[in-house]
Amino acid sequence: MALCGAREVISVDPQPLVDREQLIAVLELYQRHLESKSVALPCGGTDQALDRIAALLARPGSVGDMMARLGVRLLVTDARSLDLPDRSIDFFVSNNTLEHIPGDVLLDILREFHRLARDDAVMSHLINMADHYRSVDTSISVYNFLRFSERRWKKFNNALHYQNRLRVSDFRRIHAEAGWELVGEDSHGGPVEVLRSVSLAPEFRHYKEEDLLVYRSWMISRPSRS
Repeated sequence: MALCGAREVISVDPQPLVDREQLIAVLELYQRHLESKSVALPCGGTDQALDRIAALLARPGSVGDMMARLGVRLLVTDARSLDLPDRSIDFFVSNNTLEHIPGDVLLDILREFHRLARDDAVMSHLINMADHYRSVDTSISVYNFLRFSERRWKKFNNALHYQNRLRVSDFRRIHAEAGWELVGEDSHGGPVEVLRSVSLAPEFRHYKEEDLLVYRSWMISRPSRS
């Protein structure tokens, strides 16, 4: 978004995750791909983006300095309480993030985003509801973690790799309770026989089967001002 000309991009995380060497490596990667035309910016303006990247790489400073020159402000803080003015943000976006936030915390975050949203703001979230341990153990399915009670799941869940196990209907409800109206949803599920091979823990037996089947969803919403 910064390379596409956004006036300011604000990145929020409770931990200071941006590393100077990694940031330089990412800029060099963008430079190579844009120069080779193997990727293109959706907004156009490739030449201007390359000029900005070249200027940054010619004089790399601290993380904060480079980000500021890109037009990115890093906020290392709790997203539930941001020191930003009401109705000041046009666009909110996350990729594979919401599934790692406890449900009650997520509700408070989306309420805070509602406070910050302009009337014509848009929110976009790509949510991965699959069992993430599937990525390192292909013998299990994307639904494997639905077999564990909350008590047993705590033995596998941890702060470094927390998964809230919320289903698509939970994310829809949280959006609505936080004051967001879904205007688009692209959800995908797996084969029903794979889901049915899992003996569901009591916590998941009240869900409709179509809710449990969904393991990936892209949700687009706008603030409701009732």
